Amino acid sequence: MKTTMTPEQWLALANLVSDKETKAAKASLNPGTFDIQPFTVSVTGGTVALSAPVEYTPTVHLPLLDVMVIALHRAGFQRDGIMALIEGAAIEALNADTGVGAKLKNEVDYVKVEVEALQARLSSNLPKATRSGPCKVRPEWQ
Repeated sequence: MKTTMTPEQWLALANLVSDKETKAAKASLNPGTFDIQPFTVSVTGGTVALSAPVEYTPTVHLPLLDVMVIALHRAGFQRDGIMALIEGAAIEALNADTGVGAKLKNEVDYVKVEVEALQARLSSNLPKATRSGPCKVRPEWQ
């Protein structure tokens, strides 16, 4: 039997269980197939408050692997030397007993600042985008 639910009811139902609870439920089960016993959820009321769409400036998340591939492609005859540097740095980072940041804190901080500045420069040229406004669901469960 399929029930017809309103968008408000779907939002209330989706709000019933958090991601944390869902992950905990999955972790408590062993692999297999399970029969779901019938159960009833009773909602006695509540509210859904949906705000108007909001405009925002998108942030830039750099796809580092893609950036590295493009940079290496453009490096021309320096490509092999740069690849050797990257490979050596990767091996050093993987073999480090402690975080690389502890040993090279100044360099890591410098690179973080430069990456953040690059992201800000790239973001400033992006057009504004619109996303759904905040949604607050307060169902009353029984």
